[in-house]
Amino acid sequence: MKPLLLAFAWLAYGQCLAAETVEVQVEQEDGAYHIYFEILLDAPKERVEEILKDYGNLDELSPSIVSSEIIAGAPGEDATVALTLKPCVWILCKTMQKITTVEVNAYGAIVYSTMPEKSDFKFGRERVIIKRKRKTGQTRVTYNAKLVPDFFVPPLLGSWLIRRYIAQNLKTSNKRVEELANQL
Repeated sequence: MKPLLLAFAWLAYGQCLAAETVEVQVEQEDGAYHIYFEILLDAPKERVEEILKDYGNLDELSPSIVSSEIIAGAPGEDATVALTLKPCVWILCKTMQKITTVEVNAYGAIVYSTMPEKSDFKFGRERVIIKRKRKTGQTRVTYNAKLVPDFFVPPLLGSWLIRRYIAQNLKTSNKRVEELANQL
């Protein structure tokens, strides 16, 4: 009887998680993609921060991150991170390399700066801000980026495809972060 009760409790717990994508925006201008999204997680801010600052394990959070390795530095501190990304939209897939420096600025934002000479991006600047919501236990994460790929992206479909991909990918990533953050 006890295993059945535990299974039911776990199932009920899983149904209570309410990761939500609030907004996704993608705009293209002169080859640069400006990306913004906001998510809400039913998880403590401190745990969400811990997970998102574990740069060597980012591949556990998103299906599009094939590998994530800290080259220099340490999780939660200034570091250099090597990422292999493989986003797929429909049958279109692209494997990309990105080497980025990561720093946590004075305001607590995680700032990624792409090293273009070692990446498939001519430019990349990404900022992640993690804040506690007024509602107890809820955390808001915002992502704001400017990325200039060093590969061809169809100009007419690029923004639409990227937005669609991000929205789809966030469904999985949000739930994963929320689950990890709520593990005891």
